[in-house]
Amino acid sequence: MSKSKVLFILTGSIAAYKACAVISRLVQDGCEVQTVASPSALKFIGAATLEGLTGKKTGVDLWEEGRAMDHIQLSRWADYGIVCPASANTCAVTAAGLAGDLVGAILLAWPKDKPLHFFPAMNVEMYNNAVTQENLAKLSTRGFTVHPTGDGSLACGETGAGRLLEPEQILETLKTKKFGSMLITAGPTREPIDGIRFLSNVSTGQTAASLADQFSVIGWDVTYLHGVGAKLPARAARIIPFGSFAELDEELRRELGGNDYGAVVHAAAVSDYSIASVNGAPADADHKLNSAGELSLGLKANHKILPRLKEYSRSKKIKVIGFKLTLNQDPSETTRIAQGLLGENIDAVVANDWSMVAQDRRHHPGVLLKHGSEQPFADLSTLAKSIQILLYPGGK
Repeated sequence: MSKSKVLFILTGSIAAYKACAVISRLVQDGCEVQTVASPSALKFIGAATLEGLTGKKTGVDLWEEGRAMDHIQLSRWADYGIVCPASANTCAVTAAGLAGDLVGAILLAWPKDKPLHFFPAMNVEMYNNAVTQENLAKLSTRGFTVHPTGDGSLACGETGAGRLLEPEQILETLKTKKFGSMLITAGPTREPIDGIRFLSNVSTGQTAASLADQFSVIGWDVTYLHGVGAKLPARAARIIPFGSFAELDEELRRELGGNDYGAVVHAAAVSDYSIASVNGAPADADHKLNSAGELSLGLKANHKILPRLKEYSRSKKIKVIGFKLTLNQDPSETTRIAQGLLGENIDAVVANDWSMVAQDRRHHPGVLLKHGSEQPFADLSTLAKSIQILLYPGGK
């Protein structure tokens, strides 16, 4: 079981006692679990029990003093969420987008790039009712994972669908599938002019950090190779910094040559030039230039790293995904430019234009170009899913 931060939401069903067994196992397996319970859930299971299992106070009241922003903060804190048991009412409220209590507000505010699992539990007729099935379909359409129910004896005395899955079944579905090791590069290179000045670019690493978190959650062991100051992911097996183009190139040779990576997502913004000379002499990282004088820089072209990654790699089956960012180009031109990068050693290229990318990356349109196909995406969540299908056809 992945050692994760889990937001566990309980709603009104007698099956809440099974949820306690799941929570206990998650904690035993090293997960940090925060519970939230609807008022109706607490009719079946006590808040003291949940606090005893997790060591954390259970969230209940949307308007509790000092915790009025929990519906935002908890949804951002978690690596993934679980609604278990998910009552018919909770599924209906979530499908309708209502936020009248803490549970509803959390589910409405849930980030679309984070996994959220619904485990329904209800009477067989409630479950089979057309309205409930429509609500479950809406939840699936929105990207939430709606798990099937069991079939058997129900607490009400009837028999059929609607029975909450057994704790072991729930835990098995939550186990992270290991797809192998992935190397992600992120952020800008810095080419030193003197001890404090450098040439760089506007890359922040936000895109790569988001992808690293998403691939980690679904089961990749991610190594994150990042430029100085780049955003770091919340989850990664290893994090390695680099500075200049030369340092990035050296780290890539070492990592790819010494490990069996299944994929490399090369999202770093790599400088096309390094400093060859400063005022006619080699750059001196131990001194600061006199700012009163003129500055003359000699630049030398750097080789392209992307087409060399398979050559660097110990595993020749490695999949290589590159990025091509343009500025103020129309989509067709951006695509045309990026298509020029596809080749024998490059399996796919992510093409987008800087003018179309929102600062917080929520709006991040582009195209994933593969050999013989183009797949548009509107955001990083969709891009991650498309890359995953490329890397693991038929898998999710």
